[in-house]
Amino acid sequence: TSSTTVAQAQLSIDFADAIDATAPDKDNITIYIRNVGGTSVTISAIYVSVSGGGEVQWIQVEDANNPGTDYGTSYPTLSNTPLSIGPGQVSAIRVAFNSNSLQAGQIYTVRIVASDGSATVFSVKAHS
Repeated sequence: TSSTTVAQAQLSIDFADAIDATAPDKDNITIYIRNVGGTSVTISAIYVSVSGGGEVQWIQVEDANNPGTDYGTSYPTLSNTPLSIGPGQVSAIRVAFNSNSLQAGQIYTVRIVASDGSATVFSVKAHS
């Protein structure tokens, strides 16, 4: 008998920071996401919820290093520019919310889902 190993994407969070911004800036969560798997992956959705509450809908996901690169504006899917991450690569993304969506001191749970079904979940505490 023989077996075949299929390379699979695996997502890991290097860093996350949630900011309850003052107007006119938008509240946001900046995420550095790494693909530690063996194949490229495309992020398809990002879900955000507040502890003890419901979902918090974002209004835009963009490249944190290239603010003109818009990945999505329709919660929860990234339907504009594909966000692909190669094996071993890190992407920095900024998830923007309407003002007063995030509250300093509150903990938010973020679930990032890829088109191949791989996902990662983490929590981050917002600050001002």
